[in-house]
Amino acid sequence: MQPNELVSLLKKHNLKNTKVRREILAVFSHAERPIDAIYLTENIKVNKSSIYRELKVLLDKGIILEIEFGDGKKRYEFSSLKHHHHLICTNCKSVEDVTLNQDLWLEEKSIEEKTSFKIERHNLEFFGLCANCK
Repeated sequence: MQPNELVSLLKKHNLKNTKVRREILAVFSHAERPIDAIYLTENIKVNKSSIYRELKVLLDKGIILEIEFGDGKKRYEFSSLKHHHHLICTNCKSVEDVTLNQDLWLEEKSIEEKTSFKIERHNLEFFGLCANCK
């Protein structure tokens, strides 16, 4: 994302255009995989509490999504990305985006009909060994 697009994104969500927010969004726009708060603190010169506070604001506004890979560490990525899942290598911890050929929407609808449970979202990640670790 270009700097002017980051500013527009903040404006669209009625957020103040601050240097820290722009820097965080810039990191997200260049990230090739979900990132954690530690990565942000290592790449942006601001105190940790500001990073966590801004992540909460961006989550609350729906600009980013929180993802967990079962290791207790929260990661984040833009919510505007095309819906996808992740391949996580259990050996080297590499992460790769993967898009399913068949949308899970039909399966979700079937589950809702059978159980009367209203699904708001789902989380599906695949764990195994990448090509380099097999």
